[in-house]
Amino acid sequence: MRRNSQMRLRMTGCAMAITAMAGLATPGHAAPYTMDEAFRASLEGVQASLAQGDTTGAQQRAQTLIGSANQPLEKYAAGELMLQAAAGNGDLRAQRSALNTILESGQASASETARLRAIAGTLSAMLGDRKDAIAQIDYANGQGYSSVASQLALADAKFTRNDPVGGEKALDEAFALRAKEQKPIEASWYDRAIALGYKAKRPDLVARWTQAKLATYPSAPNWRSGIVNYLNSANTEPDQSLDLYRLMAATDSIASERDWLAYSALAAQKGTAAEAKAALDTGVSSGNLSASDPATAKELATLKPKAAKALAELPGLTAKAKSGNGAAALTAADAQFAAAAYPAAAELYRAALSKGGIDANRATTRLGIALTRSGDLAGGKTALASVTQGPWATVAGFWSVWNDRKAIRNPQ
Repeated sequence: MRRNSQMRLRMTGCAMAITAMAGLATPGHAAPYTMDEAFRASLEGVQASLAQGDTTGAQQRAQTLIGSANQPLEKYAAGELMLQAAAGNGDLRAQRSALNTILESGQASASETARLRAIAGTLSAMLGDRKDAIAQIDYANGQGYSSVASQLALADAKFTRNDPVGGEKALDEAFALRAKEQKPIEASWYDRAIALGYKAKRPDLVARWTQAKLATYPSAPNWRSGIVNYLNSANTEPDQSLDLYRLMAATDSIASERDWLAYSALAAQKGTAAEAKAALDTGVSSGNLSASDPATAKELATLKPKAAKALAELPGLTAKAKSGNGAAALTAADAQFAAAAYPAAAELYRAALSKGGIDANRATTRLGIALTRSGDLAGGKTALASVTQGPWATVAGFWSVWNDRKAIRNPQ
């Protein structure tokens, strides 16, 4: 999973941009306070340094001004200049301190206070004070102010402090704000969300954000890393893992010897010898496996007669399914599915579901996959969308992303 630094850097840049644009604002309400003439002259000196690009000198002079400010208006003005100078220098701690000065002056309006506290919380998150980050940004949210940067910071803080529900809500808000701006969501944002779900040991969140990323960035490397990361985070059953390796094969994202061997082993474990052999054959033809490798050669020799036998048994299994119960129909459907006979498999999955007495989520998921692989994208989408509970819903969700991508390329 990606480390936190990239997203934090992005958040830092965003916060700096916000603070740099703050400028020397007019206090939010009329105040009876006056400003000492000597203080005003010093203030103008800081402004001149900023205008000349001397942010280092401006920050030093602003710090001195803060120490000499006696009136609330003076504190407000000195804090604003300190904020601008520190932002120009990339000094997060000084920015955070300047915000305290501005807020403590009492001169900011209610709306400006909410905005400044959101920025303060974002900076606190970057500085590692996540408790303060949550307090500041929650306050701003409660006052009706939120930004992409503050919500990303809030998500990071809440996930880190073991509040994944609050973290997920903040991520949703950040992504919604980004969409409202009509700006694309960068792949690194999804990566950060996935990493937070992974760290929180929430495979459901890993799956959710991985699927969202794949819907936008459906490259073969992304499919592979997304599915592998999900499998590493979740305690999936062999059937579910097998269907996700099948998806990797469908998206041309199996890219290593290890992948092909894992796919073949899962297929063999579930009794689909023909598919297990086909996985090894494809691995060899792709160059990821070597037919001369002793272990591969031995496994191919073992699977060859089993694969031939499995294919020869297909007509009998199909005939038995017509008069048998739901379990017999499901067995035949799985066998046809493993042989890539997807239309026949779809018919048998429907029969199994009609007869009952089976794992309906598994059968419905595979019905959706079989229909999708057969080219019936609309039927496949409907079947996959109907699986809404349990781990099979996650498997169906991954396949739904692929179904949607195919529908975009091949509208029906």
